[in-house]
Amino acid sequence: MKKSSIVTMMAVLLSLGFCVLYFGLFARISETSSAPQDALEVTVTPSAEPAAPVNAENGAVSTSTLSWIQAGVFAQESSVRELTAFLEQDGFTPVVYPRDQYQIVAVGMSLDPQVTRQCKQRMIDLDYEWMERSCTLNETQRQQLEEGQTAVVLEGCTSQP
Repeated sequence: MKKSSIVTMMAVLLSLGFCVLYFGLFARISETSSAPQDALEVTVTPSAEPAAPVNAENGAVSTSTLSWIQAGVFAQESSVRELTAFLEQDGFTPVVYPRDQYQIVAVGMSLDPQVTRQCKQRMIDLDYEWMERSCTLNETQRQQLEEGQTAVVLEGCTSQP
């Protein structure tokens, strides 16, 4: 084979490789950007037994384990904004909290593990990377969670040994 034929063949193969890479990336972006805009719906099926211990005095659920899905850990603010935008577009409600020099993006925070499992399944269905996390809350953290300070609670959970 001539040297020019080999060079031409290599150039064609390289071009095809770039096309496959480009269109694969484009397909992923368009798939994500065309995802439905509806909110994440959670359906909880009641069972005969409570999912968590119940306080005999007032009948309130007294579970103290918070579970959530860690969707990403980033050092750059632009990456955090990009992931939270994708998650919001796909119907999630992301919470961002600091850990050392990183920002962690979390979704599916709940005292009900079924809610987190459903969120995890949706993350799998949408082809997101994820890590399931949980933390046993103390009374202060439970109060903070009730006050809507979810990021503070998650930060405290991840700083525990």
